[in-house]
Amino acid sequence: ALSVIEVPSPRQGRIPGAIHLEWKDLFEQNTMTLKPGGELRELLQAKGIVPESQINTYCQGGARASLATIVLKILGYEKARTYAGSYVQWAKQPDTTIETGI
Repeated sequence: ALSVIEVPSPRQGRIPGAIHLEWKDLFEQNTMTLKPGGELRELLQAKGIVPESQINTYCQGGARASLATIVLKILGYEKARTYAGSYVQWAKQPDTTIETGI
């Protein structure tokens, strides 16, 4: 799973095994346009996110996760999907495991 968490949730933490990627890191900070494909691929690979992996993006409610999935698809990450319920749904379930820290 790819975590792009930013807003507080019922239980603080992340889905176990998630790799944190701040959604703003996908953009050039001065123009807020997407970084070039090569830079994005380097950013993802540095975090161990490779095109062959099954990737499930999530955030708090799904919007930023959907953006991340679109970027991944454009870059050729065909197995990228968005967890539509995102972290809010996960955290509201009392039987789900939560990892703390980023």
